[in-house]
Amino acid sequence: MSSLKRPSDFGDYQSSRKKHKSNSNLSQAKGAVKGNSTHPDSKVVDSRNLFSSERKTGKSGLQCYPALATSFWSFLPTDMEFLYPTILVVYSASTLAKFCAPISILTRRPLPDFDGLKVFFSKVPSQVRLLKADPVKLDSGRLHLLGMFTVRLCRLVTNKHLACALDNIPYFFAPLRLDWDPGNTSILDEISWEIIGEAANSSSLAINTGPVDTLEQGLHDAIVQDGGAEFARRFEVIQVKKDRITHETINVISRESNSENMPEISERTSEAFTGSLEYEHPSLEVSLFELHANCLNPSIPDTSKEPTKRSAISVLRTASLVPSVLRRINDLLLVKELNSILFNNVLSGKLLHTAITCPSAKMDFDYERFEFLGDSVLKYVASVYIISCYPSRPGMNIHCTRQQMVNNKSLMQNALEAGLVPYIQSRPFVPRQWKPPNFEVFPDKAYPSTLLIGKGLDVSRKKGPNENFPDEIQKEETIHWLGDKMIADVAEAIIGAGYLSGGIEAAFRVMKALRIPLPMMDSMSDLRPEALSKSLPLAEIGDDVRTSIEILIGHKCDKSQLLAHALLHKPRKPTIVEHLEFLGDAVLEFLCTRYVFDQNEHLLPEGLTLFKSAMMSNSTLAAIAVWSGISEFIRCEKEEAQAIKSYSDKVTFKAIEAHQLKQGIARQYWRGLQPPAALASLLKTIMGAIHMSDNFSFIGVENMFRNVLQPFYDKHIINV
Repeated sequence: MSSLKRPSDFGDYQSSRKKHKSNSNLSQAKGAVKGNSTHPDSKVVDSRNLFSSERKTGKSGLQCYPALATSFWSFLPTDMEFLYPTILVVYSASTLAKFCAPISILTRRPLPDFDGLKVFFSKVPSQVRLLKADPVKLDSGRLHLLGMFTVRLCRLVTNKHLACALDNIPYFFAPLRLDWDPGNTSILDEISWEIIGEAANSSSLAINTGPVDTLEQGLHDAIVQDGGAEFARRFEVIQVKKDRITHETINVISRESNSENMPEISERTSEAFTGSLEYEHPSLEVSLFELHANCLNPSIPDTSKEPTKRSAISVLRTASLVPSVLRRINDLLLVKELNSILFNNVLSGKLLHTAITCPSAKMDFDYERFEFLGDSVLKYVASVYIISCYPSRPGMNIHCTRQQMVNNKSLMQNALEAGLVPYIQSRPFVPRQWKPPNFEVFPDKAYPSTLLIGKGLDVSRKKGPNENFPDEIQKEETIHWLGDKMIADVAEAIIGAGYLSGGIEAAFRVMKALRIPLPMMDSMSDLRPEALSKSLPLAEIGDDVRTSIEILIGHKCDKSQLLAHALLHKPRKPTIVEHLEFLGDAVLEFLCTRYVFDQNEHLLPEGLTLFKSAMMSNSTLAAIAVWSGISEFIRCEKEEAQAIKSYSDKVTFKAIEAHQLKQGIARQYWRGLQPPAALASLLKTIMGAIHMSDNFSFIGVENMFRNVLQPFYDKHIINV
């Protein structure tokens, strides 16, 4: 088996999917599908039509959009000469993980490599590793047996009358021995064929009754169920013991049920009971075993109890994870498709998955933190673009231009045009609605009589008055309801994921893919401030002032005229000063956002926003200008200079007072004082001048942030 070579798996699949798309750039970027992408009646929808006929409005203001499913299972090879194993191995602090047998998912084409998946047992996070093994080749007999076992296992975990043609089964399940060594990549001889054979032939086996020792041995690694029906309740055996019910208890139960004794109660209430019961017969202490758990939602408790010994559920406990694990695998496959088709694989798959997952999906992650970061990245890139492309526009004009680029309505419309919306993950996972691709659900319990059906079998029949066909559920899975702001938030989150994946340049490429209007520019390196620098009006600055400021900020400003304009504040600001403040505001907001994002990994967006607001407020920036001494270099008219002097004296006095009262760290002493407007914008104009002087390099502004702002933030805001 080790000599077999695995094909290039996902690369071949991606190329086939791209060929399936239209050659036009618009259709390649969309992939919007109405209906299930694996359904033969599915059709491609131009996302531009979503503005009209395909977009329906709900009562709460949400809009109905098509939702995509991964098409990985649609491109299956016709032959099954080789199957490619991916083995589910559970690692957890919970003792339940010790009783999870490894199960192999044998796919007809190799799955891509995935990192470990997080699932939850009783709210305890657990890790499911997906280990690759050598391809296996099965004869027709074993393949048929494995197909029957796969359908049986799916029926077991869904409690639905599922069936499927052998040629249409997209993946097979095979339990491995409990002592399987994860280092052994040849698994053909490690498969538990005995368990597969028993489950394929029958949904349950009779209990070998007898003495307690014999019964315990027969119930090793088995579960019991209530009656012989396939979909009866199932129980985990806690222990086998003699019936020690007292006569007093029997009398109480007998009076309530008009029965004389416990055996009569059991005989009367058990529909599947045959024979007789005696007090000498051993009894089973059991707990209900639930197979329909959502193991992706950390807030849902698991009703399973900790086993006292290795019992029935070594395979079934892992099988109960199969719907959750396959849902996560399908999500990751869809993320890979999105990353390839729309973003040219510029993003980290894990970060992109987080960015497109809404809080309504109820996963252990969502886009909210990335949206907080992406909002400032978007504002920064838009500001640099406007400064570079429109150097002569006045201040009010450039603010309006930026707002048109970054507002939620524009982001939503651009995301629709780009084809992003069908990939957004907004629906929570419902295990009871899970069904493998190509499987059919039969409402008639007596039909079909076999687990594997023929290709041409007609499964249609009229729906009864009290029957709910899964077709309606499947139709619901091909649509989702999204608000305009939710779509805009996802777009910003993806921009944030782009920055985390590859810096500002990657974020710029993501913005281009999302159709954010950045014409004439193909990369961030194309943005240069030369046009604005060449048209600068004359301004002078003394060498001593320049040197003092450079020492304070820890960076040399190559273009002294920009720094001179940054220090000049008049009632009627010239265009250059407006541009410097405009750029500096975006740079400072980005640096503050990035700082609190990195410093507080687990803080919710609401808390991050509070930190950023406190750091960016005019009163805080004015206090920093006084505290650092930069306020002494401002050049303004006499009346404004007097106001700055008065404010500086007051805020300095409050700082000394707070220090004497030992409250300098505990409270923001500058609050309550109204700072002069010029002083509040001074740090922004200086930061804009440095950034423009460095041709939009972050070296200078990061030095200024680190030397001037960060010490103040750490002492009075972040570490309070």
